[in-house]
Amino acid sequence: MLKGDLIAELASRFPQIYKNDLKLLTDVFFSGLAEGIKTGHVEIRSFGVFTSYLKKPQEMKHPVLKKTFKTQLRRIIRFRPTFKL
Repeated sequence: MLKGDLIAELASRFPQIYKNDLKLLTDVFFSGLAEGIKTGHVEIRSFGVFTSYLKKPQEMKHPVLKKTFKTQLRRIIRFRPTFKL
């Protein structure tokens, strides 16, 4: 499901709310979710938990070229759904 599909679904369920307001609502929700994930932990009850951590650089070997290179430091996001899902 894309964000536009989500807005269309919300608009069909709540016809009294304008689509522009629903778009603003989803933008605020997802930006808040992104900011929370950057801090490390977001819990949405009866849905799941988003956690993030920094993965250290690693030595990798290219399978064809046989050259080694080092990966960059990066943020990994993990989602664990609740048992209800």
